This record gives sequence, C-alpha cells and structure tokens, in this order.
Amino acid sequence: MDLRDIKIVDLEASELDPKKTNKIAGEYAFISKRYVGQARRSPFYFYWERHVKENDYLDSRSARYDGYSYVTVEDDFWPEPIPPDGDGKYVFKDVVLMKGPIKDEVEKSLKNKRKSEGDSVALRNSFNAVARAAGAEISDEMMERLRPRGM
Repeated sequence: MDLRDIKIVDLEASELDPKKTNKIAGEYAFISKRYVGQARRSPFYFYWERHVKENDYLDSRSARYDGYSYVTVEDDFWPEPIPPDGDGKYVFKDVVLMKGPIKDEVEKSLKNKRKSEGDSVALRNSFNAVARAAGAEISDEMMERLRPRGM
C-alpha cells in the first residue's frame, strides 16, 4: 500500500454500526461511509508528517509548534485502513497523520503566492535595470510579455 492510496473517512458524516465499531482498536463497521470532502467541508487541513524515533520525532514535534496536532482516535477522522498505534495516533511507515486549521493553510498559501509573485517582479525589474545599464533597451511591451499571468 502507498500513502496516496489512503483516504480519510469522515466519521461524523458516516453512519457507524455501534455494536461492531471499536474506535480505540481502529475497527469500524459502516452502514454508510463518507470521506472527507464528500458530505461536509472539513475545518482541517490533513497531511502526513515524518515521524521517526531516530531523530526523536523532531519533524512532528516541530509541526505541533506550528499549530498542527496529531489525528487520534478521539477525532472524527480515520485514515482508512490504518489502525491507531498505542498512543492513539495514526502512523503509517515513517509518517504520522496530522491536522491543522484549514484557514491557516489557506493564509499560508496566499502568503507564499504573494511572495512568489513579488520575487518575480523584483527579478524582472533587476533584469531590466542590468540590461539598461549594459545599453540594451527593453521595451515596455517586451517587459509586459515577461510579466507572469494574473499580475
């Protein structure tokens, strides 16, 4: 099994058979199953973070300082078919499932996009200044064609 094959089940939106379900053991019996994004929009962003004992779980501990938390059996989400470990976390090979507020992830993506676009403008302006200093005149039309889309 590959990491990309794992889907996250939305347990709150799914209908479970209470007699056959044991959350602590990671055993679920579904009457109807819904994956994250099917029935409702999750308020969380999910991702797999490196989780290895050799570096004292540095990556996943660092993610916790950034506002992320482990997905555990207490949550309404289950990465099918991964059973929880002894601490109730979902570990697959050398990664652990984590979650963070989707709002923070969207803001981070927008910030990165603005930075990328700003870097592009700065590089283009620097290129134009060097070209002009070397005596090569670059028309505004040519500079416009170098502009990234959407700017």
